[in-house]
Amino acid sequence: MKNIELKKNQTILFDGDSCTHRRQGAGLADWAYLRMMNWNRNWADIFAELMFCWKPELNLKMKNVAVGGSKSYDILDRFDDFIKPNNPDWVFVTIGGNDISVKLTEEESQDNIRKYITRVQKECNGNVIYLSRFQPGPHCPEFKIKMEPARVKRYAAIEKTVKECGAFTIDVGTGLLEKSKELVKQWDGHTTYCDTDPHYNNIGNTIIAGEVMKGLGYII
Repeated sequence: MKNIELKKNQTILFDGDSCTHRRQGAGLADWAYLRMMNWNRNWADIFAELMFCWKPELNLKMKNVAVGGSKSYDILDRFDDFIKPNNPDWVFVTIGGNDISVKLTEEESQDNIRKYITRVQKECNGNVIYLSRFQPGPHCPEFKIKMEPARVKRYAAIEKTVKECGAFTIDVGTGLLEKSKELVKQWDGHTTYCDTDPHYNNIGNTIIAGEVMKGLGYII
């Protein structure tokens, strides 16, 4: 498979679930609580800032259209409103974890992402980059750990479909887990999670953004 190559003046969309956007709707103002708890920033924000500073010559246009709580059928359902009007060259996606909660089968998740990728490729002449291999790290809330084996299996199934469709994957989960463990070795209070919440905090999101930069070949 060819390497991902971002080119000058391209448009990048970030789509998916709360791993990419904590807000409840695209374009809505942040919930004040999220700002006060430092939850209003995510890996996509950090990645966009790093690319703006480190690769200004690319002049990339970036927009976040992800919605917290999304399932694989949600990103497909809102394609005409969120994706097609922006005509993206690249769509970075985090999706699949919430499919478990509504009892979608692996085949249904795979079919949804297959249709989604096909529409990006055919209607936008773009492609999809799936952020993959998320897994529980140190201090992950217990209730999430119980759900995680099923999610890890689901992520792997979706990753397989993504590759079959000629789209791309970036393994962010492996590096995130390794760095989380190393931080805990330094001090047990270090965590990549928000307090009393299974989502990633600013540390976790910064690591994810770095893993995406590494996956694109901008850092080693």
